[in-house]
Amino acid sequence: MDTHIKRSEGFTLIELLVVMVIIALLAALLLPALARSKQAGRRVVCASNLRQLNLALGLYTSDNDGQFVPPRQPSGRWPERLRSRYGDLRLLTCPSDRLSAGEESATNWLSADMVARSYLMNGFADFYLTYWGAEQSKTLAKITVPSLKELLIEHPSETVVLGEKSTLSWEFELNVFKTPGNYIDDLAENRHNNPSASPRGGGANYAFADGSVSYLAWGTSTCPVNLWAVLDEWRTHSALCRPR
Repeated sequence: MDTHIKRSEGFTLIELLVVMVIIALLAALLLPALARSKQAGRRVVCASNLRQLNLALGLYTSDNDGQFVPPRQPSGRWPERLRSRYGDLRLLTCPSDRLSAGEESATNWLSADMVARSYLMNGFADFYLTYWGAEQSKTLAKITVPSLKELLIEHPSETVVLGEKSTLSWEFELNVFKTPGNYIDDLAENRHNNPSASPRGGGANYAFADGSVSYLAWGTSTCPVNLWAVLDEWRTHSALCRPR
């Protein structure tokens, strides 16, 4: 009979330290990947929201003789006018838009125009300037003019109708003739795929007149042609190219 008592096996201090180092290394490798995955998921949700809003816009134009929502109205802006067609006010916020996403999109607001919002619509400023003149195009809210018809958009797959708005901007529509270059401050061009938060990195989601939604890298919605302009003349003349 073996009278020897077996010693219980355990980890030495060195072995524990080795295990801890391995775990730390794995965490260092996995955490950035998880962060990128989370960011990618937010971008997908953001694009999905934009797709639903674009669908609502399409339903609106179908119900209104092919006309888009009129810009620069004193009340009843596009979030409210489209509300019956998209329903859920949470669609107005992008999960990557930290300030907007942190606010509750209350369903009992009298107007959707008052809800936190991560998107803005194309104001089609070049169309109104060309067809209604400089003076009238400045006062669209005070006069009755026909809205832009979707049939007049010659490049629907390359004309933005909705895009991501800067958190700090209060604008409802993008006006390419706003004080030269200042309309860029209304856009969130670098919201996604930008872990270093570079002002000229990453990109954003955009909805187009043909119903599609695409991700565009920073600066490419305005260069080499301005995808926010409708008419060929202004798509070229209002192009804004910036160093990357």
